[in-house]
Amino acid sequence: MGRVFIEKFCFVVVVLAVLIGSSEANGCDFGCDLFEGSWVIDNTYPLYNSTACPFIRKEFDCIKYGRTNLEYLQYRWQPNNGCNLPRFDGKDFLERFKGKKIMYIGDSLSLNSFQSLLCLLHGAVPEAKFTQEIYRENATVTFLDYGVEIVLFHSNLLVDIEVESVGRVLKLDSIKSGQIWKEFDLLIFNTWLWYTRRPPGQQWDFVEVGGKLLKDMNRVEAFRAGLNTWAGWVDTDVDTAKTKVFFQGTSPAHYHGSDWGEPAVNNCLNEITPVNGSTYPSGLPIVVDIVKQVLNNMTKPGAVSLLDITKLSQLRKDGHPSKYNRFKGMDCTHWLPGVNYYTKSTNQSVTVIFERQQFSAKLLELRSQIWPTSREIHDRAPPEVCCPPQGAPPIKFQLIWRAEALASCCCMPRWNSNQFLRQPVMPIYTSDNKTNLSFWYTTASSE
Repeated sequence: MGRVFIEKFCFVVVVLAVLIGSSEANGCDFGCDLFEGSWVIDNTYPLYNSTACPFIRKEFDCIKYGRTNLEYLQYRWQPNNGCNLPRFDGKDFLERFKGKKIMYIGDSLSLNSFQSLLCLLHGAVPEAKFTQEIYRENATVTFLDYGVEIVLFHSNLLVDIEVESVGRVLKLDSIKSGQIWKEFDLLIFNTWLWYTRRPPGQQWDFVEVGGKLLKDMNRVEAFRAGLNTWAGWVDTDVDTAKTKVFFQGTSPAHYHGSDWGEPAVNNCLNEITPVNGSTYPSGLPIVVDIVKQVLNNMTKPGAVSLLDITKLSQLRKDGHPSKYNRFKGMDCTHWLPGVNYYTKSTNQSVTVIFERQQFSAKLLELRSQIWPTSREIHDRAPPEVCCPPQGAPPIKFQLIWRAEALASCCCMPRWNSNQFLRQPVMPIYTSDNKTNLSFWYTTASSE
């Protein structure tokens, strides 16, 4: 479950109850791993008619260009261990993000997620008025009745490419577009595939990193350097109290059947069902670990939420346009709007994780008048962990209040001590990310 960062250790029981969850919880459990699971048929899907969506580009409109097998539209992502990913509610999404600005930044896979969200929202409120502005590869759609602005900012590598006397230079240490990005309320990033491109598709002639100009370098290390620059930008330039930041995990392609156990297959053309089960035969690519390492090394703990969609996307070998697109080329890289896989699961997960963050922040806000003088929760707790009893508020303020989750996602589970004691030991860190309190936590909890 990773490190849990809290500003007041006296709040640890409430936060752990949210993260661990309980058998009493209905709907979404705050302790669930949304990204481990399998694809299941759901006859209530799809959530919208993709042929009626005005936002789908011709290269992704497979039904228009001849695909007849439509079973791919009826799969729903089911997390493991009885967890439920709430059904996406487009109208509720618009109400929840009323007056907010959302931006997708990345390559054409961000375009897939951007289009999918627009189709989901339009399908939920088809009568809603909207405007659409397109400038080159960037686009802005505003749902006027709600004041929700959704923007696509095309940036294949996130870092800069500049034309100089020597040619096009990939500057792995520079992000100038960040001045635009940080003004938004919700940022969703992705990158990777264009780091692997070779000529003629390669977008640069030289690479500049650490003050050195190189003709080329290891592409995985280039990705790591670029991602570190992006993470540093989030740490130093983004007010994460105002702007919520997400990073979409790397997205797979399906050109090699040996990856999913069919070595004679060399594309996704005849794939009509997902990989069965929860595991992908070839395993995860190395860049998945790099993304997690970079996020874990950031100086702002929890500043970025990872949408860890790589495995669930690997399982959807049936979710690509293949030859059914305007250009008639074999496309096993991009994803189809209307498929409840990469794009829809990304948008569902953004909603759930955003609700988790907002809920935890609201709890801290509502209880702020108590924490400065909060009572001890264990008489042997070190004094630096919890506040001394002197000046504690009246007992009625300590005992009668219960948090009530208003999020559409779920209810907050009732605290279950027996279940808590059965959980694996988890290190707890203070907000400075230095003081490890796991020893006191385990000792106090086992009595």
